[in-house]
Amino acid sequence: MSVLEARFVQPKERYKSNRPVRLKVVLTNTSNRELSVLTWNTPLDHVVTDCLDVTVNGKKVAYDGPIVKRGAPTAKDYITIKAGQTVATEFPVSAAYDTSKPGTYQVKLKTPIPDVVPKVIGLAKALKAENRAPSMHPISHKTSFKVEKGAGKVQTLGAAARSKEKAQKVGAKKLLAKAARAGKKNSLLKVALNPQTSGGTAVRRKAAIKAHSDGYDLTLKALAGLTSNTRYTEWFGVHSATRFKRVKANYTKVRTRLETVQFTYNLTGSGSSCGSGVYAYTFPGTSTIWFCSAFWAAPAKGTDSKAGTVVHEHTHSDASTDDIQYGQVACRNLAATNPNSAVRNADSHEYYAGG
Repeated sequence: MSVLEARFVQPKERYKSNRPVRLKVVLTNTSNRELSVLTWNTPLDHVVTDCLDVTVNGKKVAYDGPIVKRGAPTAKDYITIKAGQTVATEFPVSAAYDTSKPGTYQVKLKTPIPDVVPKVIGLAKALKAENRAPSMHPISHKTSFKVEKGAGKVQTLGAAARSKEKAQKVGAKKLLAKAARAGKKNSLLKVALNPQTSGGTAVRRKAAIKAHSDGYDLTLKALAGLTSNTRYTEWFGVHSATRFKRVKANYTKVRTRLETVQFTYNLTGSGSSCGSGVYAYTFPGTSTIWFCSAFWAAPAKGTDSKAGTVVHEHTHSDASTDDIQYGQVACRNLAATNPNSAVRNADSHEYYAGG
């Protein structure tokens, strides 16, 4: 049987609220088989993701890091762990989860790990068949530490992004007032508010604004055609009134925010989460979306397109969706096996909308 075991190693058991918490995560392949593990949404990922379950004084600590849109994984997104081998990495807990509140914290690896390929199957075969390997529930040992009040606190990446965005908007009050007035007018006319762009060439600025408009059109079409039919079942699973209401509310939130909030698209490509295979990312509670290399390589419309990426990221920022599964094959399977998760999954909304 294929088994992974996760342990945490920490330099100390007590931290001040103004000091970052970083934990060493050790994964061991305790089976007699070589395993290829998709690093996405694990501590081995090259970007910060929601890969831990964190509580403070028994209450869950929400994830507050980047929310990333990706395409289908390739071989370079996996790490091979031989039988009996151990791999280790350091995860910046405070960058993703607020550890500034005094109290006792408990941390464990979030499970299951979504994609683990045993050698007997073979990574090349699994990728060629577009057949994502089964998820695996590793043995995850908890760790705990205490946080005491210090002089200030460490900001998560999300909190830092919101603070920076707020400061920028305070410095542009006239533009914001104009955007707010236009937003009210747009909410009556039902047209998207023109976005701002940051950085990038003239060509890329034009493409970003076009993607914004095209994404808005996809959202309108998704709402207009939303009904319990085979297409709905394909992406969101068997119909239930509660889940259908959730999907409709998600698209409605996206449409409303596009009509009333002036978003900014960051085109610099220099963000901390713009890695290989990343289309875009945003943070909870912000109105800024960063476009990355895969976005610029994508078609304007169609599957995994620029327009689809806009829908995907806006469901994050506007409707608080998650990245439970990526890619059409995995999303169809999610709809069939776990519709409650499908209605919370960003890619599912993107694909239903036609992006």
